[in-house]
Amino acid sequence: MEVALGLISALCWGMTDFLGGPAARRVGVRHAVFVTNAVGFIALLLVLALAHDAREKLLSGQLQGIAAALAAAVLLLCATLTLSTALKSGKAAIVAPIAMSYGVVTTALSMLSGEPIHGAQLIGIAICIIGVPLTGMASEDKQQANPSRHKPLVSVALASCAMVCFGTSYWLQGRFAIKAIGTVGTLSVNYAFATCVLGLGLILFKRKDEGEPPAIRYAIVFAQASFSLLALATFSWGLSIGHTSTLSVLSTLSGAVTALLGFAFRGEVLNRTQWLGVATVVVGAGVVRW
Repeated sequence: MEVALGLISALCWGMTDFLGGPAARRVGVRHAVFVTNAVGFIALLLVLALAHDAREKLLSGQLQGIAAALAAAVLLLCATLTLSTALKSGKAAIVAPIAMSYGVVTTALSMLSGEPIHGAQLIGIAICIIGVPLTGMASEDKQQANPSRHKPLVSVALASCAMVCFGTSYWLQGRFAIKAIGTVGTLSVNYAFATCVLGLGLILFKRKDEGEPPAIRYAIVFAQASFSLLALATFSWGLSIGHTSTLSVLSTLSGAVTALLGFAFRGEVLNRTQWLGVATVVVGAGVVRW
């Protein structure tokens, strides 16, 4: 059962990243991320209303746990905005595998904080470090043919920044926040913080050339948010009944799913070096999470 749930979560996260670029281009990065978080926040409010134990654990949580959840929320918001910007300007086949290798950062932080790390995990980190720069090596002819749309080096840098923020955020959640206020409480803090900050930002810093997009444009944003919630739900369900290592390895496949979708439906052609880099990152992330 945990294998099926892991595969479903990988497919849904792959679709989430695949839709991230079009969503950001249609309604803007801030609008897209705001709607995605608002949908998640509403869903978590319903869960808290129905789950008495989760609500009590959040309300009785220690100050240290809530502070860790807030710090993780800040990093997660930065990661999401950075990833959306990278997907908007770059190729999903390159961006997603890099950003989804955040397990490298989480593992490195765990090692630095004194947790035992296996030799295979160190090998996985080294593989990812080798793979990331390869994904940004595009031929000059292809860059000059369409210089305004796909910028490999910029998108790789943004994806790498998202990877660091994701990894640090999840490390804080796992080490401090979830233990103190629970999984539902931690997710609620994340979604509430992002929704409030982005909502306030859209009100106070609305640019003249960024009018409210037509409602029809939000269809793809709601689709992205739905896939994201479904991925989170299946992953959390799997954690409650299965092995964490199995689910983590399977969820790493989301980067490969996004890469294949970008290649199949958008014609995102990568050169051999870039494909080698994508494959290396996916393999390295899988080894880290094994």
